Amino acid sequence: MSPLMETTKCKLSELLKKACQWANKIHHTHLAAQERWIAYCSCLKPALFYLLPSHTVSSRDLLPIQRVVNREILHSQNLNQTFPKAVLYGMTELGGLVIPTHHAENIAEKVIYILHHFQRNDEVGYKLQCSLWVAQMEVGIRDPILTTKYDGLISSHIIPNSWSV
Repeated sequence: MSPLMETTKCKLSELLKKACQWANKIHHTHLAAQERWIAYCSCLKPALFYLLPSHTVSSRDLLPIQRVVNREILHSQNLNQTFPKAVLYGMTELGGLVIPTHHAENIAEKVIYILHHFQRNDEVGYKLQCSLWVAQMEVGIRDPILTTKYDGLISSHIIPNSWSV
């Protein structure tokens, strides 16, 4: 196993431990549902997602943490533990509550990270821009890759797997 994978696994186990401790403490308090949601959004979520943009993790990697936190998320919304997860995470157009999964939060943080460095035009932003230029050359398109309107460009295997989130 590579050192990067070991570091990611170690970080995920630390985050799981942190989530378990938080869930146990919140479960044994007498906080109202809204206060539980505020505690999740302001305390646990930033602590969980602070370092994740620098790691490549899948939804399967984040699932144990999600399971631990789900119970308290459901209680904070005055919902039963057996509430369907498809409705909890689903879009409002389909009757869902649009509570993002940890994997969706992680992807959003990565996008924010990239846009932040593009906007600052710093060294990291320049390296990300160079990576986009290389991908543009590999694909063989003239327009910048983020402004291209080609359907299925990233979903097809034209761009290497290193760009998959």
